[in-house]
Amino acid sequence: VNRRLDEWVKLEQLDLDSVETVVDEKVEDKVTSLKMTRHQKRKIDETHVEVGHEELDAASLREHEEFTKVKNIATIELGRYEIETWYFSPFPPEYNDSLKLYFCEFCLNFMKRKEQLQRHMRKCDLKHPPGDEIYRSGTLSMFEVCC
Repeated sequence: VNRRLDEWVKLEQLDLDSVETVVDEKVEDKVTSLKMTRHQKRKIDETHVEVGHEELDAASLREHEEFTKVKNIATIELGRYEIETWYFSPFPPEYNDSLKLYFCEFCLNFMKRKEQLQRHMRKCDLKHPPGDEIYRSGTLSMFEVCC
């Protein structure tokens, strides 16, 4: 399931004046005939295995899906850039209450508070990210970072 860019929005963030409703009776009849009962949906959910999760049984897969349903970190700060996250990221449990994480742009360590990052930056000896530089154009460099 692709859950990128999911987020809860407030009603005032929606422009309801621009919404147009067009009802196509043929489509509506088809949708009505395709409705499934809860029992039918449960049967499909129990037998459906997502690509990349073949090693999980149905109960473990449901638990995994529930845990990763909503992104846990809203934004990250990397150098002078603030980046909105796209989907759930498996950070250690102590970071679960953080909406924003601060990353060292050189060693890629992450912290919960900007003050921690500033203290870290005074001690960090690295001058470029770990890995191999694979592209450079002017002031832009791309690094291949391996785990």
